[in-house]
Amino acid sequence: MLKSLIRPLCAAGFLLCAALPAAASNPYPMLECRLSLPKTVALGQPVPLDFALSNPGRKLLWVLAWNTPLEGLRNRFLRVTGPAGEIGYRGPMFKRGEPAAEHYRRVPAGGAIHGEIDLALAYAFDRPGRYTVEFTGGLHDVIVAPARPPRTLAQLRAQPLPCTAAEVEVVAP
Repeated sequence: MLKSLIRPLCAAGFLLCAALPAAASNPYPMLECRLSLPKTVALGQPVPLDFALSNPGRKLLWVLAWNTPLEGLRNRFLRVTGPAGEIGYRGPMFKRGEPAAEHYRRVPAGGAIHGEIDLALAYAFDRPGRYTVEFTGGLHDVIVAPARPPRTLAQLRAQPLPCTAAEVEVVAP
């Protein structure tokens, strides 16, 4: 009985210890993302989404703004669902070359940056009801100061960006 308990415990301990150095040496800082919408909007009116990106760390960061609200609506990076299910994206789709320094946004240590977009420009909020917006993208590159942007496509270091969903109620005017 004791022997059957020791093997799984030893294996679990080994796996935990093996994972610790990798987590401790992770060069990518964890950024925090928040989506905000007004509680209600009238049907046919703008639907302003605020995207906040916070840096709780102690070092200045540069983030590549591609496919985030920091650069506006230039690709599909959100999932919008409404009373009838998922709503298709009908905005522009950009192809990219090498990133330039102006494609990056500076996120100060302990600070935050914001990007605001009007979702009604790319998604049909065409009936009253509750709509949910989720960020499905990530960051294509994060640079820790003192390094500075840009990097080549081959040098980019993508980072996932978990972000809580936001909701808005669209009401008849």
